[in-house]
This record gives sequence, C-alpha cells and structure tokens, in this order.
Amino acid sequence: MFSFLVSGLGLVVFAVPGVNAGSRAWESNVRYSRAVQHEAIQARDLSFQSYGNNTDMIKSRSISQYEPLPNAEYHYHNGSSQSIHKRWFGIEQDGVTQRLWPQGNIKVCFEQAVWGPDSKSTEDILRGPLEEARGLWRDKGLDDDEGWFKWDVQDDKTWCSDRYNRPSFLLVIYAGIGVANMATTPGMGPNLSPANLDNTYEKLGPRMVLSDVLTMGHRNVVANYAHEMGHSWGFHHEHQNPDWWAESWSGEPRDDYFFGDGSFFCERLADYAAATARIDESTFLTISEKAKEKELLCHSRKIASDWSFAGGLNYLPVLLGGQWDKKKQPDWTSIMIYPSTAGNGNTGDGTDQAILLTKPNGDVIKPVTRPSSLDIEGLRKMYGSPKKTIGQLLNKKGSAYFNTFKNVLKKDPDAGCLS
Repeated sequence: MFSFLVSGLGLVVFAVPGVNAGSRAWESNVRYSRAVQHEAIQARDLSFQSYGNNTDMIKSRSISQYEPLPNAEYHYHNGSSQSIHKRWFGIEQDGVTQRLWPQGNIKVCFEQAVWGPDSKSTEDILRGPLEEARGLWRDKGLDDDEGWFKWDVQDDKTWCSDRYNRPSFLLVIYAGIGVANMATTPGMGPNLSPANLDNTYEKLGPRMVLSDVLTMGHRNVVANYAHEMGHSWGFHHEHQNPDWWAESWSGEPRDDYFFGDGSFFCERLADYAAATARIDESTFLTISEKAKEKELLCHSRKIASDWSFAGGLNYLPVLLGGQWDKKKQPDWTSIMIYPSTAGNGNTGDGTDQAILLTKPNGDVIKPVTRPSSLDIEGLRKMYGSPKKTIGQLLNKKGSAYFNTFKNVLKKDPDAGCLS
C-alpha cells in the first residue's frame, strides 16, 4: 500500500502539453537513464494523495523543487513465459542501484525543521508513531534483539548533517501539516558519491516522507508508517506483483489471476481524468494514436509514466523485482497491500469510498492495521536472517533433555509446566 519519486542524475524532462501546475500528479513526463536509476526504484504512495488540491506538494525546507513522478520505463518485461515469479516481492539487490540495509539495520535521522505555532520539530511529530510502527513489526516476530532489523535513531545531529554520512542513513521528512503525501526509498537506494556536488544532501541517501493525514492509506497513521517501513526494508506493493495479474497487464500467459478484468477499476483513480485529458491535448499524436494511448494507460506502467498518471503507477504491476518462495495467492492481510479505496477520485458510487481494486470474487480488500506473519517471513527470507524459534520442547524425541525429562516425570507424575 504505500512508494517517492525524486529527480535523479541523468534524467531528461519532456514537456507535456496542458499540464496543470497545481499538483505533482500533473507534472511533465520524466525518463531516467538506466545508468543512474536514482529513485526510479522508490516506492511512492501517490495513490493516497488528494490529487486535486495544492496541498499535496512538498514546498518547504530543503526540497527546493517539486519532484517528478517515478520512472516506469525502467520496469520493463522481457515477455518470456519461462520466468519464474515468486510470492514475496521487493528489490533485487545489485549493490549499486539497489541495496539492502546491512542485516536490515536502519540508521535514522530526522530532518531539521519546525512546524506550527508550537514550533514542533519533525522528530517531535514523527518519532513516537514511527517507534509504534516498529513495534507492530516486532509484535509479529521481527525482533531486533539479535542484531537484525534495528530501527536506530541517531541522536548526533552533527553526524546526521554531514553529507559524507548521508548515503548510510534514512532521512525522515515530514510532508507538512495537512499535507497528504507519503514516499519511501525501497532499501538504501543507489550508491551515490558524496564527493559529487551534483548529488544534493537530501538525495544522496534514502528518504522517507510521512504524512499524518488520517484519510490516507489504511486510515491509520501508525499502520501507514509500518507500511512505509516495509518499503524501506525493500518491499514493493503486494498488489503490484505481476504474478497476480492477467496477461494483458503482466505479459505472462495465465488462466488463473487475481487482478485485471472485473477487479481493477482504473478509470476511478483520482487523476485518471487528468491523464486522459493530457492525451487529448497532445499535438503530437493522431486520433487513433490517442485512442491507443488511452487503452494502454491502465495496462502499462511505462505509458502511465509517459502521461504522469500517478494512480496507475501505484496499482499497475511492476514487471521487475526480486521474489522469493512461490505462494498461491496474494497475502490479503499484508501491510504492503492497498485497501480497495486507496486513491479513489470520488467517482463510481458517488462517495469518497469508490472501489478501485477488489478480490476476484468482488470482495473488497480491507485496510490492514499491522504486518502479517507472511510479511515477517518474507523479510527474513529477503535478508537471509535466522528465523526466530522457541527451540525444541523437552518432551520431544531428539531433545538433548528427553531422557532427563522422562525420568523426572516418572518420579513425580504430577509435575508439569504449570506446577
């Protein structure tokens, strides 16, 4: 459910006729060079924004320019039916453009900014609910007491402000009071050089932009932050796994699928009308070409990117990513799946609860309030971390204490765990 697109090095901006300047959802098309891929692999949860107003932009602090939409062009598919997709879906570490945190341990710094009449810092606003979100993962079994998956807030502000430390920590940014925008770099992001002054402090390392607007995502601030943590560890959205989509979306022939015809209502996305209007206003396409672009708009992330269709970028399958351990269906309780109404545009049934994505039988996907057991298992497999166990029971054959246990029980038949 919840991915950040920022401008990286080597991008080329193509102007889109008729762009509305009121929202980042209407910005011009961007394309990233594959050599950089900077934040093209970020997970931006634009489908949780209020697209139609001027509050969904980060206008202040050290981010000086409105940021473009993520690159979908990089997420291409080779069309091979021989590829083997697996259940957990996240980044595939290459050590350069996509990196996992060492043992899943995330160093965290908060941006230095103050907000509102009480002059609360970003850390004052976000640290508490973020630590609660980490607690949700812990409650499900992602412990951090064995040197793995630590959420380590750095209290040394001088260390945090040093650009040469920037690639090694997650910078947490507050979207702003009343601003509905969330975005997180999957994993550590690309490995950029602090010596290159073109790499600004903010963009030298991974970022997490958080909103406390209650109408976003799972409609629960702590759950939304737990979702963003999943992105930071390297997860993509559960519903964007191409294994779950019909052939005309995934490019893979399959008879059984979960999303596609009858379960995805693309035209109800908040910025769908704006995207199609940009196609209509184009002076470079013929009438037949415009019709084809509209048809592909809701099937291809590349086309969605070409027309700055943010909603499509957050729902359509990502055709490139690492996956582990085959499963038969989506995890409907994953913290990484969107609820059915995330990103609607007040259409369909005439309320703010327009349905965008459903289960194959038409049932809605409900908001999730905590990570699932499969989320925990998937992260452990992604990182290769040891699985947490309670050890072998004393009364099980094979236990080193099995005979001792039997002898004690013979001497005192009433002895037991509750005695």
